[in-house]
Amino acid sequence: MEKKVWIMRRDGGKSHYAAGLILPLAIGIPAAMALLAGTVVLGLRCGLPMEQLTLAACLLITALLIWLAVRTGRKSLRDGQIFWQDSEEQLFAADLRQFAPARRDIFSQIGAALRVQKLLDQIPEGEVPSWIQANGIRLLSAEHIRERRNSWAAVCRVRYPNGGEGTRTFILPRGLEGEEELISVLQRMEQSEVAPQMRADRSTAGILVSLLGAVVFGGLCLMSHPAVGKLSSSIYFPMLGLTAAALAVLVYFAIRKYRGE
Repeated sequence: MEKKVWIMRRDGGKSHYAAGLILPLAIGIPAAMALLAGTVVLGLRCGLPMEQLTLAACLLITALLIWLAVRTGRKSLRDGQIFWQDSEEQLFAADLRQFAPARRDIFSQIGAALRVQKLLDQIPEGEVPSWIQANGIRLLSAEHIRERRNSWAAVCRVRYPNGGEGTRTFILPRGLEGEEELISVLQRMEQSEVAPQMRADRSTAGILVSLLGAVVFGGLCLMSHPAVGKLSSSIYFPMLGLTAAALAVLVYFAIRKYRGE
């Protein structure tokens, strides 16, 4: 018997998971294409420099699509998660998206969103179906909880359905029903005597080292460019590759930092 259930609900207990994911895609992608086409038409009619104009348009469209993807992903995470506490006050969690796997193409993602919506519609108010409980992850303790502007990040020690244990990060975006109560439960788990000691924060060090590497390699890449000619051009492409690698590592540690790991 579940003592408490936390899940995102709207409009009289109904979920709009699929609509919240599909509508931004249906509007954002055509709008991006229309913006690019409009920029080209405007440039041709007004005689504007097309290279600079299209570059600016592409950068703007890319930034808008990244913002849309982040916002949609946060909503997908919030609306697709379910937490519950049993009669023994043991806390469990499940991500409904695991029951609707999808490929990376857009049509597969839309199909997965519709399947998750169907699963959400099958969950009664205040209850957790047995098929979700069988795949639930038990949260044993909270190692670290970090509050952010739009979410909470909780690094927890968990036990998986197969009996194995490990560490998992849960991102709890704002707006989850009963959010304050759930955070309070996690904070009590963090303060309990059985909670492991918080791990050293390696993400900040990784960010600083990779940022330094990107600056150094980027500077050497710039100085070795044939147009600059301060260094031998033979090291230009190796430095370009090292710069890209350093930036990739920087993004990796930045994501870990955001997740509270």
